[in-house]
Amino acid sequence: MQLLSNSSWLGAASALFLGSFLQEDLAVLAGAAYISEAGLPWPVAFAGLLSGFVASDLAVYGLGRAASRIPRLRGLLITERVQNARDWLSEHLFPAVFVCHVVPGLLWATFIACGWFRVPVRRFVLASLVTAAAYIAVLLFLLVQFGQFIRQDLGYWAWGALAALLLASGILVKTRPGWATLSKTVSRFNDLVRRVWSRRN
Repeated sequence: MQLLSNSSWLGAASALFLGSFLQEDLAVLAGAAYISEAGLPWPVAFAGLLSGFVASDLAVYGLGRAASRIPRLRGLLITERVQNARDWLSEHLFPAVFVCHVVPGLLWATFIACGWFRVPVRRFVLASLVTAAAYIAVLLFLLVQFGQFIRQDLGYWAWGALAALLLASGILVKTRPGWATLSKTVSRFNDLVRRVWSRRN
């Protein structure tokens, strides 16, 4: 892969933005490859990914809002899983949004529920922005480091191997988990945060 010129940075960031709508983890992997192999600056890759994550989250949220006005859309999108989430989402929005980016199979129903139950859009965007920024920063760093490490043995095939690994892990754990799974995961996440916070204080 050739180094990108400054004029090509916008194209790469746009590709990462659009890729986030298709598959978030693979978009982050593409960002790591751009950084490692094409010299794309970290801030440019991060900005493209973050804007894509937030925009795609907001698009799913918007479907939930639209379903409240369009009966046909409501019948397609508002399942029992969505109906059961109102009070719980109101209390656990930030950790729920973060967990949805990490655990496959949760994001679609959760963000539609946020729109359907009219979670304030500013609060939803803030939760998406903060949690996506943390997730992208950590995953991008890990993928760059791991990709560069295994590239010594596999060459450019390293990035393909990582893509296959991400896809396989997503397929294996994507068992369409319900709210019980989300609730349990968020509860563990909150417990972990409390433990870390108590140790620091």
